[in-house]
Amino acid sequence: MPVTGLSAECSAELQGVRGKMLKMRAEADAANERADEVAKDLKSTSDKLQEVEGERNSLQRQAANLSDQVFTLDEQLKDTHNKLLESEANRDQLINEIRSLNHRLNSMDAAEETYKQQLAAERERASQMETESSELQRMVSRLQMENEKLEHDVEMYKSDGMHLAQQLKEAEDRIAEVTSSYNQIVIENKQMQHHRHTRHHSPRSILTPPSQQPPPQVSHSDSLLQQKNRHLEDSLRDLSESQSVLAKKEARISQLENEVFVYQENYKLLSDQLREVQQTNQELRYQVNTTGATGEQLADAIEQNRALDEQLSEAEKANASWEAKAVEMASHIGKLEQQLQDQRSAYGELYAQLNKTLPNV
Repeated sequence: MPVTGLSAECSAELQGVRGKMLKMRAEADAANERADEVAKDLKSTSDKLQEVEGERNSLQRQAANLSDQVFTLDEQLKDTHNKLLESEANRDQLINEIRSLNHRLNSMDAAEETYKQQLAAERERASQMETESSELQRMVSRLQMENEKLEHDVEMYKSDGMHLAQQLKEAEDRIAEVTSSYNQIVIENKQMQHHRHTRHHSPRSILTPPSQQPPPQVSHSDSLLQQKNRHLEDSLRDLSESQSVLAKKEARISQLENEVFVYQENYKLLSDQLREVQQTNQELRYQVNTTGATGEQLADAIEQNRALDEQLSEAEKANASWEAKAVEMASHIGKLEQQLQDQRSAYGELYAQLNKTLPNV
């Protein structure tokens, strides 16, 4: 019975192994087929890549030829432009001189008017700066006076605080002394009450009839004790009031110190603003002084600018044709390069797919 069970298990294992072998053989056949397909795709891709390389070389040769043509056209354009300038120089010279003279006169008039407006604006701005500077100086002076007053108040409150602290120490010493005296009086009072109680219960006092006993009187020691108690209560009350006044003055000192700090910061800020205003005022004065000297230079520069603008306009008109051709050729080259880039991207994707497929094969 065990042998039969073992043979059955072996048969089952053999069947499983055969199934696995068949499955692996099928997978191997499929892998071989995929490898053949990948090899074909790789061969096709290689052929396409060679074609793309050939097209790229052809495009590069075309681009080089176009660049040579552009350079040749540019040289021809320059030669033509120079010849046109030489032929029209004599005719345009007088017209340009008259035009430049009129333009110079108009520019000088406009520059003079602009200079007057700028000078008036700068003077008005300088006047405003001087007004602001004087206001800031007055504000700084007022802040300095307030700062000195606050510092004096702080010193006075500090002195009062030290004096109150000294009074508080003296009051505490007095309280300690009065407390000691009060304790001593309490002890003496207890002793006297005990002595009085002993005399009251003596045999002689028992034999004395009530009508013959003297009326009770307050002893001198009790009177002194009451006076010292009242004095102690007054001292404690004065001490409490002194502590309250001292706390209020300390709070006021802290508040004044904060106000002094705020005034000092405001004083620094206003001082910085005053320096900036003074510096700006000096710069404005310098600009006002130098604007008159640079008026003529400004007019000359404006005239030269206009002349250069006219030359630039003529050059732009002359170069418009070959620039258009250059743009067109650049666009064509860009399209060809884009096509080449697309083909390279497609080849890269195919290469990545092959790298993923080949390890499985």
